[in-house]
Amino acid sequence: MGLYRALAVSDSMYFEFHLKIKGDGDLDEDFSKGYLEHSGIRHLQQPTTQFLYNCLSTVELVYTPVPSAVEASFTVSILKGPSDFISKVTAWTSGNEENKIVLYNKEVAGYGGDGTVRGLVAVPVDEELVLRVCVF
Repeated sequence: MGLYRALAVSDSMYFEFHLKIKGDGDLDEDFSKGYLEHSGIRHLQQPTTQFLYNCLSTVELVYTPVPSAVEASFTVSILKGPSDFISKVTAWTSGNEENKIVLYNKEVAGYGGDGTVRGLVAVPVDEELVLRVCVF
């Protein structure tokens, strides 16, 4: 998982998807392709879900617009011990405990093996970022 930038929008923003199925050799097969639009003018300050449907799949995009946000980035590094020690990293804000974001899940993600988990989230300026790092 690499370090990414938070997105700031004053008009419309488009999320483009081009998912492929890894094939034999160099040939990959298209799985899902399309885009979803987010309007920065008429957004809601709650979790928003949009769907991109096609004949092979449904892509679900879930996000929460955060007005007056600050960018919070973090890195979790294992200094001693096996590098695959971290199993899950979850984040939420002090004012929104019911909407937790899974930033890393060893059971799902392809793990780079360097012992580092990085993430970036947008946090309302009057709230605090809460992280849960599960190690076992």
